Amino acid sequence: MKALLLENKNFTDFNPVDFGYEKCAPSHSFGPHIRNTYLIHFVSKGNGMFKNEKNEYRVHASQAFVIRPGEVCYYEADGENPWEYTWIGFTGAIAQKLCAPQDVLNIDAM
Repeated sequence: MKALLLENKNFTDFNPVDFGYEKCAPSHSFGPHIRNTYLIHFVSKGNGMFKNEKNEYRVHASQAFVIRPGEVCYYEADGENPWEYTWIGFTGAIAQKLCAPQDVLNIDAM
């Protein structure tokens, strides 16, 4: 995992706090965990599973999944074709508006 914590500038509208990249090992998992920021994970290769309080989703390359503050979530790389993803974590007054109501987004369709 390669992650970078950013200096918190306390921007009020959009405040990036961290970002990184992960090339996961087969079946690598994280959670269950509750975050205090918004995170968007962009999947560039492979497959995995994302689960939040609402549903469980199969996610693949060209999709992204959204984690919201206070939400219990869990995610796991596929055992055969593990995913690679880039993420950004952020806060701010417009953060909620930036995150679509969907939990999983098709990036290639945007």
